[in-house]
Formats: sequence, C-alpha cells, structure tokens
Amino acid sequence: MATLLIADPHGEPRRFEISEDGETTIGRQPENAVCIPDPHLSSTHAVLRYDAKQKGFFVRDLGSHNGTRVNGARLGAEEVRLQPGDRMVLGILESTLLLDAVARPLAPKPLQRPSIDRPKQEIPIIDVETIKAATRRPIPDPSDTDGKTVDLEELCRGLIQRIDLIDDLLERYRDVKKDPEVVSDLDVLKQSFQDMLAQYEVKTFSFAPDTEIDREMRRKIQIIDTLREGKAGKKPGSNHIVATLHDGYLRQPEGAKPVILRKAHVTARKVVAS
Repeated sequence: MATLLIADPHGEPRRFEISEDGETTIGRQPENAVCIPDPHLSSTHAVLRYDAKQKGFFVRDLGSHNGTRVNGARLGAEEVRLQPGDRMVLGILESTLLLDAVARPLAPKPLQRPSIDRPKQEIPIIDVETIKAATRRPIPDPSDTDGKTVDLEELCRGLIQRIDLIDDLLERYRDVKKDPEVVSDLDVLKQSFQDMLAQYEVKTFSFAPDTEIDREMRRKIQIIDTLREGKAGKKPGSNHIVATLHDGYLRQPEGAKPVILRKAHVTARKVVAS
C-alpha cells in the first residue's frame, strides 16, 4: 500500500490509501476511488496505476480541464512514472504519493511563514502552505531578451490558478476566521496578480443568475453542478445559470480573436416538466 497526500485548500491535508492492485481513479465524482469535491477537478481527473514488473506507480491525466502536472510539467495523454518525492498538482491541488521508502510525514513540505510580530501558531500550517503555493514560482518577464520564448497564455493560466487559491482563502478568513489582517494581505496579493493579467490584456467575465444557457455560452462555461426542477414560465429542457462560482478569463490582444484561458465555473438549473 502507498498513501496519496493531497493538500486541500479548505482544510487539513487528506490521506488516501492507494492499492497496488489495479487502477485508482481520482476526481470530483463519488464513484472515484479518490473523491475530492473540488471545482478545479474534473469528474474523473486522473488515474494512478501500479506496475508490478517495474515496481512503481504511474499517473495519467484523463483529459481533465485544468490538467495534471508532475514537477511543473503538464501531462499529455501518456502516463508518467512517479518517483519518491515527486510533486504532483491536480488542477490546483498539490499532492504527493508517499511510498514505504519515503520517511516523510507530510507533503508538500511544511513552509516557513515570513517573520511577523504575532505568533506563527495563529495561522494553521495548511493556510501557510497554500499562501506560499500561490507565490512559489517566479513570474517570467515576457520582455526578457535571453533567447527564451515565454508562452503568455500558459503564464496567464498560472496566474489565474493562483487567484483561485487566494479566493478560497479569502472566503475562509472573511466568513470563518474573521482575520482582517490576513484578508488585507491576501487582497493585496490578489490585486497584484490581477494587475499582471490586465497588463497581458486579460479580462474576466461572468453571467447573471437566471441567464438562459445558449450554444454560444457553452463555449465559455464549465457546469460544476446541475439542479433539476420545474419552473413556471420557463421552457422544459432549457438550462439557466444559478450562480457563477469562479469568473472566466479571456485574452484578446488588439486586432486578434479572443482566447478563453479559463471557462467560468457555474452551477445551472435544468427546467423539467412539472
């Protein structure tokens, strides 16, 4: 047996026992062996497989919307072998597969909070890890002249994932922990990422509640959950927006066609015959 440790932004890291017999699917829906009801995960996001001949675990992305990364590299259709200590990101959730040979109690590694006046114990370790995860990688400068090509769309997608992390934390600290100092710090951090996106001609979009979903809108939304109910005055079979959970992002340089960097995450209502 091995253990998959996933750092959930909404709480303490979660542990899942992974069998060396067959495949282990990971995703948002309850039929997965590893079920995480997080909107950044696809219904069935990825699969882990143990190869007895090679005596190792392999991971494969199942065409997920937000992708799977191992040590920063996004997976394609091929599976990749996991080495002890590899850092795997499912959507925006960091995870590590702990093998018997890996004597490490937690993953990702505990991170140090910057020096502050108040005691460190006031913020749980998972919050520190998540805040640090949002700023861990340096942001490349597209104007660098060192001969390297910067993929601006991939860069912007990375910034969007960091904003999502910050939004999750802001919700916790505003509604539960009620810590105005941390909320203020997170707001500043979020604004800095939004300013970068604006610099790269990225705009947000969302949809008003009760907007009917048409064919054009389906290109711009990812439906996280669908409610089914009868509603007076509405055509049976039609779909309507209930709420926008996360804004969508598109990039439209002057004179170019818009590119959707991230669809808006929404809940929807399907009208059925009453």
